[in-house]
Amino acid sequence: MDGYSLKRDLRTLLLDESANKFYSDRVMYYALHLAAIKFVQRTECLKTAQTITTAASTSDYDLNPDFMGLHLKDSQGNWYARYYAPGTTSNPYIIFHRDYERIVYADNSTASAIPSSFSIKNNPTQDTNISGTATSAGTLNNGESALNDTGASFESYINVGDELHNTTDDTHGYVLEVTSDIQLQTAIFDSTGTAAAWGSGDAYLIKPQPKNLLVLDPASSTASYSLIVDYVQRPAPVYSSYRGYNISNEYSDALVFYAAWYCKYIDREPNFSDRLYTESEKVMRMASMRLNRTFRREGFKVNFMKAGSSSGSYR
Repeated sequence: MDGYSLKRDLRTLLLDESANKFYSDRVMYYALHLAAIKFVQRTECLKTAQTITTAASTSDYDLNPDFMGLHLKDSQGNWYARYYAPGTTSNPYIIFHRDYERIVYADNSTASAIPSSFSIKNNPTQDTNISGTATSAGTLNNGESALNDTGASFESYINVGDELHNTTDDTHGYVLEVTSDIQLQTAIFDSTGTAAAWGSGDAYLIKPQPKNLLVLDPASSTASYSLIVDYVQRPAPVYSSYRGYNISNEYSDALVFYAAWYCKYIDREPNFSDRLYTESEKVMRMASMRLNRTFRREGFKVNFMKAGSSSGSYR
């Protein structure tokens, strides 16, 4: 499902197809992105993994900004992550999640090569805003415009979904793709909600997204271990016609109904918006049940200790 088809169906549902449209493209895309996030929260249909390389005597590590929640559970319903010794790709140690409050209470200050558990907490330190100047113009194409800065290091600091601002033109939008170290693909909108382009010499400011921290308990005493965290992934935003969500087209109604509910909610039409929300919930509930049957095997049990091996452990 791409931005064009979702926005078209949303306008049809809202009876907003006339030349003088009530809802701007930006509002529509924003509402649809909220819907996509809600759908993934309900169904856990988007999953990925992050590999964290340990540093000696270090407990806290940044998680990717699209982290929505842990994914893997054992047969008892406990969240876990896989922990590999340097140079190995099999027989991982299994470390389990526990509440951060319990880690603080235990106050385990002695580092260990193999942590006994981990937790997730909010990172109280926000990344610094990134600023610079476009060194060449970016042509507007299908609602997207390239931000070019030959002096930038975008791949080191910028992530898809970061908010950005053209402080010269007072226009605002989102990072859609980190194309290279010196170029971003963006969707930026002017005051009327229509797409705009970057001009040479335009000043920009990018606000990095907040991140969560993964906390090892105790801290890793050894560098170069690999911790693989499987997680539910927040969908990348779609703010142009031909980008899309990695969600099956059969569930587009769930996104469209939810987005329509949001539009009518901010428009203060509670009766209509409540009916739209009910329809959205119905489709999302059905999708969740169907996808659970597709991706999960009930009663599936795993023995994580390899027979005859002492290199893996189940804690």
